[in-house]
Amino acid sequence: MNNLKKKNIFNNFDFLRTNLTIKNITSFFGKRIIDLFTHMPLSINKNILVDEIKPNHFESIISCDLLIIKYEKKYNRNAPFKILCENKKKQIVELLFFNMNEFQIRNYIKLQKIYRISGKLVYVRDRLQIVHPEGVLEEKDFFYFDKFEPKYDLSRKRINKKIFRKFIKNHLNILKSFNFPEEWILKKFRKKNWNSFKDSLLQLHNPNSLCESRSLEENRQRLAYDELLSSYIMFYELKKKINLKNNVPPISNYELSNKIQRGLSYKLTKDQLRTLQDIKNDLSLKKQMYRLIQGDVGSGKTIVALLTIADVIKNGFQVVLMAPTEILANQHFNYFNKLLSPFNIKTEILTGKIKNKKDIYARLKKNDIDILIGTHSVYNSSIEFFKLGLIVIDEQHKFGVKQRINLLEKSVGCNTLIMSATPIPRSLSFVIYGEISISNIKSKPHGRKDVVTSLINKNQLETLIGGIERKLKKNEQVFWILPTI
Repeated sequence: MNNLKKKNIFNNFDFLRTNLTIKNITSFFGKRIIDLFTHMPLSINKNILVDEIKPNHFESIISCDLLIIKYEKKYNRNAPFKILCENKKKQIVELLFFNMNEFQIRNYIKLQKIYRISGKLVYVRDRLQIVHPEGVLEEKDFFYFDKFEPKYDLSRKRINKKIFRKFIKNHLNILKSFNFPEEWILKKFRKKNWNSFKDSLLQLHNPNSLCESRSLEENRQRLAYDELLSSYIMFYELKKKINLKNNVPPISNYELSNKIQRGLSYKLTKDQLRTLQDIKNDLSLKKQMYRLIQGDVGSGKTIVALLTIADVIKNGFQVVLMAPTEILANQHFNYFNKLLSPFNIKTEILTGKIKNKKDIYARLKKNDIDILIGTHSVYNSSIEFFKLGLIVIDEQHKFGVKQRINLLEKSVGCNTLIMSATPIPRSLSFVIYGEISISNIKSKPHGRKDVVTSLINKNQLETLIGGIERKLKKNEQVFWILPTI
């Protein structure tokens, strides 16, 4: 605890030993104390702590302090392990555990000790019961009980919610005592009901009243503004610093892209041709290209990127293409290899599953690879290119801030082309990418069907199910996407 007094929010948080939860917290959020607090809760639950159990508590989730008085023997193999407890009002409560190791429970919940038990209370055959308690706190750990408890989305990240919450509680005093600078958001941009940055974090992670717990959305909006503002400033300053150093050799030979176009079985759309010309105009200058291609899935962004890549390689440079998933990286590799291998362009793939990484690194350094396609592995610090001229990123906003900083630092002296199927307003694109040139591909290639987007009422769910059945009978596929598990 003395060690915590010397810390500030930019120091690493404390933990006793490394486990899967610790590794995932540092991997997804970071190692600093402030990194813990910038992960927002999804909701805030009110926990009911009761001294005396009343009928209105039945079928509700409650918390109560119970003295463990007796373990009851199981009368048969399938019976639950039962623990008899007593509250301050001498009311008897049974804790029931099905299909669990009795000796582990005995070691976890010990006789003649007081625990704060949380769970759904039921009244069965004149008995008060809690089946498989949701929370069990020893008396010395009552500090970790929250009357207003923040709930975090951590299961998909394989982070233990109780451990994460303990880290938050253990480091709250450091956040409270830290002296933040005065308000940095100008008054004309700040909403009236916004708290300060510090108070927003405290109310989200340690609400002390019903009023504070209801301010969840306002506090999240305030912190989201801070995140966007800091992202914009960071990328603007970093890109400005990089651009001052640049003197990029121009691309002058576009014969290969023209040759590939003539061999295609289809003609490029007007938007594709216009976007390709925008890119050629950028590449012909001595200034570093930093351009975003926006277009729906199937609009033909990839062929534009491929034609650009072919010209850059033919002018003596290497190219790297970064995709957010291994599946997409493999799709790009197969597509690019098919169209570019007839022109003696050497394509290689690098993902987390590739074993011969050192061989790929060596070939890149010797200029034996023209285009490297992969996931975030392509930005490994061990990779050295012979002459990198273009970085292409597919759906860059799906990568983290650290990866995007790494990208900008790697792109010194070369051009950058970003593809995105996510429509982003120009003002927001500056936040995500920094100051960037934008080309839009709106028209679809010939023969492509229009995408129809429909909004239906929940009451029309049966109609939707019927439509899905008709699609399945035609041997068509259906994707049903839900917001959460």
